[in-house]
Amino acid sequence: MSENNQTPQEWKPSVNPWIMVIPVMLAVFIYVLDGTIGNVALPYMAGSFSATRDESMWILTSYLIAAGIVIPAVDFFSKVCGRKNFFILSIMMFTIA
Repeated sequence: MSENNQTPQEWKPSVNPWIMVIPVMLAVFIYVLDGTIGNVALPYMAGSFSATRDESMWILTSYLIAAGIVIPAVDFFSKVCGRKNFFILSIMMFTIA
């Protein structure tokens, strides 16, 4: 019985995986900024439409509910299209909209 004294080589990716953090963090920043803009704009929207603060809060609430409903669809489409392709497509659609 012979022993194998060779140490297995450690696998290393060809590109630094931390580079992926940059676009993901930018997308999260855009999402949070979008919600923040809604909060800041609520008093102005309420004044423009002659709505009470409670009535104008429905705008932001509906945005957050819609974002929560889309999460299962995001999982499905990322599995169908691939995560990278779906991420790029989502960022392009957000930018165009």
